[in-house]
Amino acid sequence: MSDAVLRSSGPGPGAVCAVQGESAFVRWLAEQRTEEPHFGDLKRSDALTALRTAQDAPE
Repeated sequence: MSDAVLRSSGPGPGAVCAVQGESAFVRWLAEQRTEEPHFGDLKRSDALTALRTAQDAPE
């Protein structure tokens, strides 16, 4: 992953890479994935939200 991509992401995980280096980012990401196996899986998150919304909708 290029430095430009990691640094362009604003104050999120890219900041970890820009400030502490790529290896710190890799460790940080591994920790996040250990705590939450679906960390960063936006498609899954969006799909679950859509399912909940559909289930809560009046018939």
